[in-house]
Amino acid sequence: GFAVALLLAACEGRDSTSAMFDNYRYRMSNILDAELQIGERESFSGARLSYPSGRDLLIPLGQTKINLLEYLRLSRCELQRLVGERNSNLGRVMAHSQRLIYEVRFIALAETCVKQLQTHSDLQRVLQEVIDEKIALLPAASWNATFASTEFSALFSLASQPLEAATIVESPSALLTALEWLRQAKLDLAGRKSGDIALIERHLAVVGAEKYGGRLLLSMRLAERYLHAINRAMEQRLAASPLCYRQRSNPQAEIWRAVFYKYYIGELQPYLSSLHRHSEVFTLTAQTLLDASGVLSEPLQDFWAASFSLQSETSLQSLYRRALTEHTKLWQKVLQQCGMMPGSPE
Repeated sequence: GFAVALLLAACEGRDSTSAMFDNYRYRMSNILDAELQIGERESFSGARLSYPSGRDLLIPLGQTKINLLEYLRLSRCELQRLVGERNSNLGRVMAHSQRLIYEVRFIALAETCVKQLQTHSDLQRVLQEVIDEKIALLPAASWNATFASTEFSALFSLASQPLEAATIVESPSALLTALEWLRQAKLDLAGRKSGDIALIERHLAVVGAEKYGGRLLLSMRLAERYLHAINRAMEQRLAASPLCYRQRSNPQAEIWRAVFYKYYIGELQPYLSSLHRHSEVFTLTAQTLLDASGVLSEPLQDFWAASFSLQSETSLQSLYRRALTEHTKLWQKVLQQCGMMPGSPE
């Protein structure tokens, strides 16, 4: 018996947030005298909220058409060694972040090389053509290193649990700082400033560490499902007959008030408030990173419109926010009807 109890406690502890919502559903179903079924909302199946695969997001960069090593043998440029590294077996299977670092280093060394090749005008011309080609590819290389990376796939992974009430009050400052660094790096590249692009992998490691975006989505989906079902039941109950007459409380209304303060204000509302704030900060930070990319593939556009977008009325975030606003208004209606609003005369 003790082992079973321990196992059950472990299971519940893994997703305490669902237990909190379920407890609120149970209390509300009692006062509403209604069986509240919390079904999966068809529009928010896991498939629609899944981050696109790296294969679907990747932009092919191709190879430089010119055999530069042949040309560079004519010179003493440091670029010759870098191109040699790239043509090695290891160089051909670079991670996307390493490829971006390579492209930035290549452009910097090639520009130095062009200045050194004053007596080789043909080589200068060829090299300048390659530099122009590489600069044009930087936004795609930067895209592959961020949104098409395994770290961003992990950031938005749904293979996790909703955020927990105990930890949601904490700001994910390291993640937000990393996303902001990546945004600035993209702007620097667009402005032809390489910055310290070699640090990109340190920031990508932070991005991929917590599955934070996926956990936000799971939290919003959970909240939206429960609030939607409870809102419908509250609307039906209030439409059937008033809970109170002439703003005078009654024994049934007192039970409603107890549930409101103990289980909604006391437990659920602080969680929903933190979720609202964190989802907004995360969305705005990620949106500015997207805006700085100068590239936006269709699969990612579809994912963003279904999940975090504040512009799309059918995104999960928009539906969650509407359900929360509606829930607040329904409770205000109950409290006003029964003269229980804070500040009302008893």
